[in-house]
Amino acid sequence: MMKEERSDVRLMIEPVLSNVELEHDFLWRVHQATPAKGMIGIWNRSHYEDVLIARVHHLVKKKVWKARYEQINAFEKAIMVQ
Repeated sequence: MMKEERSDVRLMIEPVLSNVELEHDFLWRVHQATPAKGMIGIWNRSHYEDVLIARVHHLVKKKVWKARYEQINAFEKAIMVQ
């Protein structure tokens, strides 16, 4: 169990996308908020939800959400190496 007052935990709450965020790909703000090595990041809403909702509700074509899953996998591999 984690204590609330831990200084190595960061909660990322994603409000409505800003104009700057809209100019970048869907993982851009995740990269910006990724915690440093040894830190813990907790997302209220995440890139997983973005892809899942788009897939379930048919908001984008299969090639789009499939590519996003591949981007997420590559991103996770990259941060594991660091």
